Amino acid sequence: MLDELVDADEAEKEFRAFGLAGKGGVLCLQGKYRESARVLDELSPLKQDLKDAQMRMMLERVMRENRSKL
Repeated sequence: MLDELVDADEAEKEFRAFGLAGKGGVLCLQGKYRESARVLDELSPLKQDLKDAQMRMMLERVMRENRSKL
């Protein structure tokens, strides 16, 4: 499901941002910190489109975790 959101077209930026954040979070939980960081790099220009407060909080935790592991 997250991959479907990631593949959303340009008009659905909020869905794409949510999908990328979720995918980055899952990869981090799986210990795939480099892959997670790559996905979050792709999210970077869309961060302002991520409206969900809980997903934004998770994103901050994932970014800290990735930085500490890389």
